[in-house]
Amino acid sequence: VLRYDPENGLRPLIFEGMTIPGYIFGNLESNLVPLVNHAGNVAIYARNSSADTPSVIFFCRQGNEPRVVAATGQSAPGTGEHFAYPDRSRSRSVESVFSNVVLNARDQIAFVANLSSSSPDQVENGLWITGPGGENATLIARVGDAVEVAPNDQRVVRELLFAGPSGNEDGAASGMNDRGEITFTAQFTDGSAAVIVSDSLAADALDEDRGTPVSRVEAGAKMPTVAVRATLPDLNGVGL
Repeated sequence: VLRYDPENGLRPLIFEGMTIPGYIFGNLESNLVPLVNHAGNVAIYARNSSADTPSVIFFCRQGNEPRVVAATGQSAPGTGEHFAYPDRSRSRSVESVFSNVVLNARDQIAFVANLSSSSPDQVENGLWITGPGGENATLIARVGDAVEVAPNDQRVVRELLFAGPSGNEDGAASGMNDRGEITFTAQFTDGSAAVIVSDSLAADALDEDRGTPVSRVEAGAKMPTVAVRATLPDLNGVGL
């Protein structure tokens, strides 16, 4: 992946054989997707992953070397499991363990990832968001979770739908805004679905002049961590 800026011109950002802190795998996936945010910082992940290549998400601030945000085999925060390895029973290219990666103006990274409990018949995955700088990933939701959509009404998540990939500067669909609010759709085991918003790691406001988040915390001012915005019934078995 090459990067161009007026001060430094064209230079390599990440390349095969590069030493990257936290990256313990020998080879580097060639099918890399860069996502650039408002500040020019970059998240990089592989859209597809061959059976012998680990999946990984990198983050690089301007002037700094890339570092690992999440990788195959690492502990998946909030689950007691690990991020899965690509299916090594297949010889062709397979979908990456990480998908729908989004980078916002706070340098937060949201992503969907498959878990080690996944099988060819059942994908077990979850949705995570990091803090600013792409650090300390926090689980937002995962398949198998029970979500309270109304008082005394809990439903079990069968599938998560989250919009990405995007750097929030490219016009692509994004499930995370620059404050760090997350919006996703949960499909439940009873056939219904809900649009869910989480602001567990969101900033309190954006500086209108700079377009960057600032902290304006007031006691009791924040929304609930998870809020169900709309619940959709089972439409005769037709999904979203």
